[in-house]
Amino acid sequence: MPVIVRQYDSVADTLAASQRLGRDGESSRRDDDGWAGGSWDNAVRMASEGWSDARPQVDAVLEPVRHQLAELLSYQLQPVFDLVGGGGIDMDRYLLGEIECMYEDMPQEIMKEGKVFTLLINGVYDSGVRPETILARGAAIAALVEAMSMMGCELSIYVECSVSPLSYGRRGKLPEGPNTWSLLTKVHAAGDLLDINNVMFAMGHPSWLRRICFGIMEGEKAQIRSTYGFGTGGYGRPSSTTLCNDVLPMKPSFVMQMGGSQYGQDISDPVGWVLSQLELQGIYTPSE
Repeated sequence: MPVIVRQYDSVADTLAASQRLGRDGESSRRDDDGWAGGSWDNAVRMASEGWSDARPQVDAVLEPVRHQLAELLSYQLQPVFDLVGGGGIDMDRYLLGEIECMYEDMPQEIMKEGKVFTLLINGVYDSGVRPETILARGAAIAALVEAMSMMGCELSIYVECSVSPLSYGRRGKLPEGPNTWSLLTKVHAAGDLLDINNVMFAMGHPSWLRRICFGIMEGEKAQIRSTYGFGTGGYGRPSSTTLCNDVLPMKPSFVMQMGGSQYGQDISDPVGWVLSQLELQGIYTPSE
C-alpha cells in the first residue's frame, strides 16, 4: 500500500511544522471550538508547555492502579529532613548551620529496573467522536504510561495519525498515487526523563488531531489536499489501524488502535483496562 509519511522527532517539531504550514488554514482560523477541545492558541500553549488540566482525571485512574501494584514496588528508607522534628540529627548539616538538620527515616518508593517498551498510539478519530470520549481515553493512556514508568519501564512513545483519501474516482476506485497519508510524531524517547504532563497532550487531547495535525494536512500540496479532502470538506477517512510499524526503530510492544467507543480497546473501565494492559505486557500478574 503506497503511503505518504510525515515524520517528526518531537512534539515541538510537529507544532512548529503545523504553525508554519497551517497558518492560513481552518485549523488555526476557527474561534474557540468545543469539537476541537479549545482554541488554536490554547492548543499551541498545551503543545509547548504541557497539559496539566487532565491531572485529576489521570490520578483518578492511577491511584487504584497504584494500590494494586503496591506489593510489586520496591521501597527503601530515605532521610526526610525537618526543622524541629525527627528521630535523629545530621551533624554535618548542624555544623554547617543548616536549620533543617533533624531527620526521620521514611520509606520512599523507588523504581525497579524494567524493560524497554515502544508504544504506538493511533491518534485519529471519526468526526462524530465527542471530545469527552477522547479526553477519557487520553487519561487512561496517560495512566498506563505513568504506571509503566512507575514500574521502572523505559518508554519510547509515538503518536500516529493515518487517513485514507476522502475522494474516490469513478466506480469507487482509489485515485492513482499514494492512498494513505500518515503523520508520525515521537513524543518521548526511552532514557529521557518522563514528564507525563508534557506527553499527555499528544496522546489524549482532541486538539492534537483537530488543531495541530490538521494544520500540517492543510499545508500539503494542492493535489494531496484534493485527494484527501484536507481543508476542503474533511481531513481524510480515519484509518482503523496504525501503519508506521516498519518506520519505527523497534517493533511496538503496545499499539493503541483508533479512538472512539466503537473502535479498538474498550476503556469503559479505565482502571481494569490499565491493569489488563500491564498484564499483557508481562509487567503485572494479578494475585489469586
